[in-house]
Amino acid sequence: MRRVLTPHWSIDLDESFESRVVDGDLKMVSAGPPMRTVLVSVLVPPASLAPFEVLSQAGAAPDGVEVLERIGGGDDDEARLGHWCAEEAMDGSATQYSLYCSTARRGQLVRITFVSDVAADKSWALDSWNSLEFQVTPHPETFD
Repeated sequence: MRRVLTPHWSIDLDESFESRVVDGDLKMVSAGPPMRTVLVSVLVPPASLAPFEVLSQAGAAPDGVEVLERIGGGDDDEARLGHWCAEEAMDGSATQYSLYCSTARRGQLVRITFVSDVAADKSWALDSWNSLEFQVTPHPETFD
């Protein structure tokens, strides 16, 4: 199911995700199983910065995590950087698996974190991230 994140960005996530805005960011949760959470933050960096510059200023991945990179567009219009890691859940009860992603275009930075209780969800997280699309003409609908 295509989900509109902003007037220009959308992503494919199944209908099990419920969304709400928390402190200005979008939080989408699927009760599962497996339990999955998607956190979306949209920032507006200076339009004078190329996408690669935006990502370099956004910060590097911590040591010891798998870094993933996908460059799109061929004409320097978009750059993507992500990293996958296992980490302790905030309550300390279990291990959770997260894909931290940044997708940059001139004047736009979308940061998404995909979180799951299952290591095998790496494919789901990557497929979801790869479905993130920018549309020049604004989407007519808004997220719920």
